[in-house]
Amino acid sequence: MIRASRTARAAKARKRELARQAERSPASPVLRHYVLVVGFLLALTGLATRAGYLMVTERDFLKQQGDARSIRDVPIAVNRGMIFDRAGEPLAVSAPMANVWVDPSQTTLGAADLDRLAVAMGVETVMLAGRLTAGGARYASLGRRLAPD
Repeated sequence: MIRASRTARAAKARKRELARQAERSPASPVLRHYVLVVGFLLALTGLATRAGYLMVTERDFLKQQGDARSIRDVPIAVNRGMIFDRAGEPLAVSAPMANVWVDPSQTTLGAADLDRLAVAMGVETVMLAGRLTAGGARYASLGRRLAPD
């Protein structure tokens, strides 16, 4: 008899517990939804705050780091090969060339400098002086397509 009453009491307790869970169950998904939404909003606010902080206070450092990772001077050789026709005769020969230009506002060339430059370029000194003065205030082309020697 004692055993039967214990099992009956246990069954009633189990029913009461299930009834309590059934009462809480409909509110649980709604509460879970709001907790997740608030959590995501807090995370988004934290990320936006951190991004704003970095953009305002660490701007120079981050710009320097970005430039260090992306800006480089890499010399590229542009000498191309020869182009031949069917018979093996060269149609186009690529030769390295150089352009000579100066910024007259930042360059002071004396008569001796002009003479040496004219000899190296293979032109007359008067012609070179005329190009230097005719070029303008910021750019003067002294020679184009010269051998890079």
